[in-house]
Amino acid sequence: MFGINLKKLRKINGLTQEDLANDLSVSRQAVSMWERGERTPKVGVLTKIVSIFGISMDHLLHLERTPQNHDPAAEVEGKEPEEILVVDDEKGMRDLLSKALTGSGYTVHTAEDGETAIMMLMEGRKDDIDLIILDAKLPGMGSITTLKRMKQIRKDLPVVMISAYATHLTAAETRMLGAHKCLRKPFTMERLRKVIKSALPRHSNDSVKNNMKEL
Repeated sequence: MFGINLKKLRKINGLTQEDLANDLSVSRQAVSMWERGERTPKVGVLTKIVSIFGISMDHLLHLERTPQNHDPAAEVEGKEPEEILVVDDEKGMRDLLSKALTGSGYTVHTAEDGETAIMMLMEGRKDDIDLIILDAKLPGMGSITTLKRMKQIRKDLPVVMISAYATHLTAAETRMLGAHKCLRKPFTMERLRKVIKSALPRHSNDSVKNNMKEL
């Protein structure tokens, strides 16, 4: 619970992991591990965190609302939109996907090539992005190299590839490299939304639970 709360508070206040790490005089890796629930900071660091965000310790640890901190608590208690990075060299496709997915409740970021996408992941956004939509035919670095680099940065990051040139071999290759699925253009937004939901941990876990209930 602490890690989820910390991540939400950080993003509400417009801070990257690097920003928060600098404010706390710790490494960015430490902040990342706290947010993933792998470690919990010492009491002294917790005191600094509540001071930075102007909240109570109970609010940070248990999401208890206090009168003097009404607004931050109200924002944190809601579900945080999942963040999607769209990587496509065609501006029209980036704009189309951004508009459609934003309308579906996601926070959308865009990149025109693999180099830019990798830079975004490296510069403090590695643990903020929940899913990537990657065009299968990118200039420059190329899509396969981009996919490999993404998986090196964060192995568990879901990647959905989209392609106008998809073949069974391409789909098989991308799955072997760790892509969740390869969609062939043209596809419907409804189809894309279903694939995204199946790839995101929050929704895939719900699907597993529902399937277990039906057994």
